[in-house]
Amino acid sequence: MSLIEINNLIKNFGTKAVLKGVDLDLESGKVYTLLGKNGAGKTTFISILLKLIKQDGGHVATNLNIKKDIGVVFQEDYFPKDITVLDLIKLQASFFHKKVNIDEQLKNMGLEKEKNQKAGTLSGGQKRKLSILLAVLHNPKLLILDEPTAGMDYDSVEKFVQQIKKLKAEGKTILLITHDLYQIESFADYILLLNEGIFEENISVDDMFVEELYEFPREMIKNDVPKEKLFYTDDKSMVINPLCAQELIVTNEITNPENFKRRKQVVDIFKRISFIEGEK
Repeated sequence: MSLIEINNLIKNFGTKAVLKGVDLDLESGKVYTLLGKNGAGKTTFISILLKLIKQDGGHVATNLNIKKDIGVVFQEDYFPKDITVLDLIKLQASFFHKKVNIDEQLKNMGLEKEKNQKAGTLSGGQKRKLSILLAVLHNPKLLILDEPTAGMDYDSVEKFVQQIKKLKAEGKTILLITHDLYQIESFADYILLLNEGIFEENISVDDMFVEELYEFPREMIKNDVPKEKLFYTDDKSMVINPLCAQELIVTNEITNPENFKRRKQVVDIFKRISFIEGEK
């Protein structure tokens, strides 16, 4: 069941077109990973979902109450410096008239020892954990998380992953902006690649892992390959979609092409972003 339906979303800033007709359905109980280089329009897209800015065209259909049904972790943490962690949680709960087990919430995020510490004295990783705790406190239907594990140590990231899996099992929808490959492979259902104002990729993780690519060492490729036929290239390899590979195999007299075929990986999405952006 769709929680949000987005059709032909358009947003311009002056003469710059940031979103050029974005379409997306967000389903209940799914985790969506939103990828894109800086300036790709990720923040603009989220700001429209949160009704912080208005789109110039298109439609967002949802029955969600922005204040009650959505929890958000922004890229930067903003807390009053002199309020304790405990009092900040109580304050947040009061906004939603929620009775919460604060000790349980603190334990879930590994913040038990910081209970009476002032928010302004927390480390960067501790602030991220507190931001996540506050975002889920009112039991939202949709969570929007922008680089939620930035500054966290390994154990904290593991706890975060377990927390997200638990929320997903409870039917929460999660829109995650991250560059952490481990998170994507651990619990994401869909990968969204925002590039040039549209979703260049909107693919389920399961489907992505069954797709195949050819990865040839650069020294094997004697002839020029048109950029539009490359999935991406780097200093060592040329990575090519199988649909475009046959001509290259023949012209370069590659006799054992199956040795260079492999499954697509999440890192390929990141490298493709850099490749596309680098050709501008």
